[in-house]
Amino acid sequence: MSKVFTYNKKLVVYLPYDVISGLGIEEGDDVDFFKYKSKYFIFAKKSDITDLLVKTYQNDKQKLGISVGELEVLKKLDTIRYNYRDMENIKSKLSDRDIEILEQLVNKKIVVPLANKEGVRLYSISNDIYNKYLLRNKNLANGGYQEKREQVKEEPASLSDGKTIPVNTGRTFIKQDSKNEIIDESQKFIDELRAKGYIVVETESEATNISIALEDSIRQGLVVGTRSFNKKFYIALKSFIVNNSTKVLPLLKDEAKSISDISKETGIDEDGIRTMLYILSENGEVTELRRDIFKLA
Repeated sequence: MSKVFTYNKKLVVYLPYDVISGLGIEEGDDVDFFKYKSKYFIFAKKSDITDLLVKTYQNDKQKLGISVGELEVLKKLDTIRYNYRDMENIKSKLSDRDIEILEQLVNKKIVVPLANKEGVRLYSISNDIYNKYLLRNKNLANGGYQEKREQVKEEPASLSDGKTIPVNTGRTFIKQDSKNEIIDESQKFIDELRAKGYIVVETESEATNISIALEDSIRQGLVVGTRSFNKKFYIALKSFIVNNSTKVLPLLKDEAKSISDISKETGIDEDGIRTMLYILSENGEVTELRRDIFKLA
């Protein structure tokens, strides 16, 4: 049986031998907790967490019946801003084979053509697919978005009525134009997060929009972040923290080091190191002795 006890003013968990043996844990191994559901966490070696995320991704993909080819087309479609996602523009960016796959996705209702107020059909990816595979969550029905929401009846897109098409967010409907505005505001940050693994956000309003767009990923622990004493927001992919902490933490084992020195030794730029250490500090794994000087907790 596992027990929790206090040692050196910290809570320590005693792990039974069968757990240690099953996970292959040895002294000195890095371990972490991965949020599964509310009040449920998965305990694993850090080296195994990335594999776990990949397997979860693949299992979800199989459940939704998405092939590798279809997913690639969705990713390409997602690179086109929604307001420019009409068929003419799509055909200029996708191959003939991609267009065939896109038609299959429309038939499966994974991609839905919606008419804007000018009557032009724009191709929208369903919320479920966005939430599962394209990192950011488009569900704007939860907290942080204060604009007035309209309760309207969901109807298929019409090419002739010229009205703004409401988007089903699961709880309420938000006008497509309003939704696009929020998405466009945070798009550059999301692209940067995908490319670099982390971002530094200057203002609270920008951080709020990002948190709305990434709500599902944050809830699942795939995206983590913190607000620093300098009032900036430091946000990272969980995989960025996991993959790079094994390079950074050993450097702090015997002595405190500056962010500048860590950056030079690891080849990770200073903002990336700063983001990682601020988040690890929030979790109690490292301590900031003075500005930009860290050691293991």
